[in-house]
Amino acid sequence: MRQRLQAAQATTSQVLKITEQLQKKEVTAEAHKDVVQAFLARFRLQPNEMAVLNSGEISDEFLAVLSRVAEIQVSSKKLLRMHHKTALMDIVDEAGALQEAAYNRLYKWLHDKFARVHSDATDIAPLMKSAVKALRTRSELYKVCLEDLAVSRRQALSQRFLVALTRGGP
Repeated sequence: MRQRLQAAQATTSQVLKITEQLQKKEVTAEAHKDVVQAFLARFRLQPNEMAVLNSGEISDEFLAVLSRVAEIQVSSKKLLRMHHKTALMDIVDEAGALQEAAYNRLYKWLHDKFARVHSDATDIAPLMKSAVKALRTRSELYKVCLEDLAVSRRQALSQRFLVALTRGGP
């Protein structure tokens, strides 16, 4: 009986040691999980933000998400200078691709809106002003948008001038 009891105690002590080690690993894994979740929350877009960026209308919310993508890219690049990690490089690439697609959508939207601008329209919607301001970081698209606006206004002014010449009036 004594031998059995000693064998059971030895086995139990081994099981307790293994259980203690596994509990420590579990605590460590939970801590790592929390760190990874915080990292991803900081450096990745949430699903609702992705939906706004990819399929939502151009709105103030779209511009806010676009700004967040730019912040993610800048923060990732700062971290990348200090730590050469593959995950950070992937995040920078992903943020760059998202940002490029969003700027292209924004450009197309502005192009469409500017095509409908009339020369007598002195008030431009605040959303359009914010969109143009957001597009300033992409100088090529910004210049093309301003040229589109100028052409659109020039055409509308010519149209109004011709109407005034043919019909008369103010």
